[in-house]
Amino acid sequence: MSNKNKRISNNRYIFAQKLYNLRKDKGLSQRQLAEKLDFSAHAQISRLENAVGDPTIETLRRLAEFFEVDLHWLIMDRYSLDFVEFFNILKPAIEKHLRSLREQIEKTVSDISSLEFQMNFDGIDNETEIIQKEKLAAQIQNEYDKILEIINRIKGNFGP
Repeated sequence: MSNKNKRISNNRYIFAQKLYNLRKDKGLSQRQLAEKLDFSAHAQISRLENAVGDPTIETLRRLAEFFEVDLHWLIMDRYSLDFVEFFNILKPAIEKHLRSLREQIEKTVSDISSLEFQMNFDGIDNETEIIQKEKLAAQIQNEYDKILEIINRIKGNFGP
């Protein structure tokens, strides 16, 4: 048996065992589950639990929805991570990074103002330092704007 066939066979048994356990956990017979899912015969559940044949995509979708489980977990023994959930996990770190960037921008702008004031007041030539600080502020602002643009695209595609 090829590695691909072994993997398919293994996934079929994983699915069969999970389906059996999910059904038992709900206290349902094969017939009751078939009725709840509007299957024509409980034999369909029996075949799935005995790893005979492959379920259709629609059958997999209905089972995952009925048992309220992740489809990837049901058939592949691993979870898929919903992008919105992923974003929500990262959101605090992103917000912290944005606050840090905003603080860097404000400090750099303040430093530029101080240097300009000192230059005007003392007549000291700090123009090179001011130019460097302005470039730094522009770079930080650019990074900040890019992150905000990404967040807005995500929100636009996936809601609030």
